[in-house]
Amino acid sequence: MAIFLDTSFIVAFLNKKDSRNEKATELWNKIMKNKWGYPVTSDYIVDECFTLLLTRRKNLDLLSNLHSFIHGDDKSGISKIIQFFKITQRIYENTWEMFKKYNDPELSFTDLTILEVCKELNIQYLASYDSDFEGKLAVLG
Repeated sequence: MAIFLDTSFIVAFLNKKDSRNEKATELWNKIMKNKWGYPVTSDYIVDECFTLLLTRRKNLDLLSNLHSFIHGDDKSGISKIIQFFKITQRIYENTWEMFKKYNDPELSFTDLTILEVCKELNIQYLASYDSDFEGKLAVLG
């Protein structure tokens, strides 16, 4: 069992000025108690997070915190908890096929990679504040 961490959740959790930070912190505490299994995210999500945090906050410390949050940091004593999934060629191609089928402006290509990764890894839960996933996964947020 696992839970996928979406951009909206990660940014809300790391950005103390985000209006959903408190909610995200509460959700993270439940995730840490293994309520929905181990946390997973992907390189595409991390890329989105870096971009959002840089453009919204222009705070390099937040970018460092993001890196440590995802990959751990031995120097700071931050354990690696999150499984980091790299989008494979097969996932990319499957996402492209789904992207052509969906023709849904609400779901970005990156959003669709989430659905493909969740299908690949049999993940049923998503930590997100993006309502476009409703009905596709069990959205927690």
